[in-house]
Amino acid sequence: MKTEKLFNHCYECNEIQEGDLIPVGGGMIGSANMPWKVKADFEGFYPKFGVIAEKHLVVCKTEPWQNWLKQAAPDVDPELSTLLQTFTSAFEGKRKMQKFKKYERSDLYEKAPDHTPKLSEIFEGNHAMCVEMALLAKRFLDSKGIKSSLFCGEACFDYAAGDINVPEAHTFLRINHGGEEYVFDPANPTPLNENSTTFTLLKPCVTFDSQRESLRQDCLLIACENILTHKKEYYGVGDNGNVPEKFIIHQPQPTIGGLG
Repeated sequence: MKTEKLFNHCYECNEIQEGDLIPVGGGMIGSANMPWKVKADFEGFYPKFGVIAEKHLVVCKTEPWQNWLKQAAPDVDPELSTLLQTFTSAFEGKRKMQKFKKYERSDLYEKAPDHTPKLSEIFEGNHAMCVEMALLAKRFLDSKGIKSSLFCGEACFDYAAGDINVPEAHTFLRINHGGEEYVFDPANPTPLNENSTTFTLLKPCVTFDSQRESLRQDCLLIACENILTHKKEYYGVGDNGNVPEKFIIHQPQPTIGGLG
């Protein structure tokens, strides 16, 4: 596992292998210590998801879906949009089963040996949240040759100028594909209609790579535009508190808070 430490509790992981122990924090921990982990036991349960995903991939490659993807995301490589829609469709039923109950989830981690449950146990208990969902999405993309990194950081979904904006701890994927950088948020799909969802893929106004030093040193949120809805949301790093306006990038600029 190749992990880069970023500001406070945040980190980015480019490669994840079977048996790796992934730090877990977020609302359960609220500190930089990250004392709990989840074990990536893909071999134990991924094949089941893989079978489901392959069936959805066949559907997503049909002409109606391909036409829709080209219309909805014309600037995104069709291979990438097809795979993101495949994952979102394949995981949709499982996502609806998840029990977003903080204390039940914490209890599962607390009782596991070394506070390190297996990834399969989290899914089987229907307690998967952003970090586990992102791990599954990364495994799927890895299997299809799409490079991504697991980014355990923070996100602000409803920024309001002049107000206090406290982002929430959040894990997502950063994708570099076809010379473009994207944020893929598998835990927050975009509603397609009353019964189904589509993928949430966002384009950052500046690349995360260009702000690498800032991401290591202090709070930093980058405006990212949803490819499908054009809504702006903010992804980056923080310390479980309010992010000062000077550390929020709304549009391309050479420096941020003197740390660019």
